[in-house]
Amino acid sequence: MTLMAINCSMVQAAGSERWDAVSNTAASITGNIEFSPVRLRFQGGQTLELALQGKQKGFKADGDVVHAQVYKVLQPVDLVLQKGNRLCGGKIARPVRWVLAWTPEALPGDSTPLGLAFSSGETAPTTSTGADSCGTYNYELAAPTKAKR
Repeated sequence: MTLMAINCSMVQAAGSERWDAVSNTAASITGNIEFSPVRLRFQGGQTLELALQGKQKGFKADGDVVHAQVYKVLQPVDLVLQKGNRLCGGKIARPVRWVLAWTPEALPGDSTPLGLAFSSGETAPTTSTGADSCGTYNYELAAPTKAKR
């Protein structure tokens, strides 16, 4: 397993950053996102208000051991997102309580990757595959938009 450090500047910037969905899960459920230390906004406009809880060293994400930023969802909810899909899947709502963010290993052609894991557990998860896991989603930092003339 690889030990990767999270690029703290990517999620601690004062403003939000735009991220393009690159995994099938992210593309079909969340779409592109805007992410800041206090808010996660999905492509359809739904938001999760967040509070940074600190770092978790040794978070197991999709087979890798990473250092993740841990965010508590201030008002737990299982949002209905693209095409009626939910973050925690299934027909029964499972409120999302935690968001963990890390920098996955970049694949050839990747620019700046971001991994997110969502969990419905009462306590912050230590793995992305536990019983309370809502799945992992992968993104890439969006290219800056050009100003219109």
